[in-house]
Amino acid sequence: MSKQSSDPRQFRYARTNKALPQPGRLEFARVLVGINVTPLAFESLGVRSMCTLVQTKDVTVLLDAGVALGPRFRLMPHPREFQARDEARKRIEEAADKARVVTISHYHHDHHTPNFVDPVWLGSSPESFERIYKGKIV
Repeated sequence: MSKQSSDPRQFRYARTNKALPQPGRLEFARVLVGINVTPLAFESLGVRSMCTLVQTKDVTVLLDAGVALGPRFRLMPHPREFQARDEARKRIEEAADKARVVTISHYHHDHHTPNFVDPVWLGSSPESFERIYKGKIV
């Protein structure tokens, strides 16, 4: 094994990140000493959110299970943003199936899923709310 540089820009991820995403797993996984952190919905993924799934051998936690869109420069979201919102909502619901704990850091709609229908900004519904929170420690 070659010597690792002390320059943080030269950090070798392969040395600590041995578990690459497997087929069927969420694609943005990072593994840190037994902690699997998966960003599910973020601004860089096309939506307003910071939803993250954190898995350890003992517990799986879904952080801030919400997703939202909003006007930008007084313009409605682009159709690709609506598609990104729907895909993020699906990832969040699938991750919720695995989680035992769901956190809500605060009550902005990009950080939690409300129990009402909003087909434009949130893509929320009572069914989505129930799938995410029912039977969980919140």
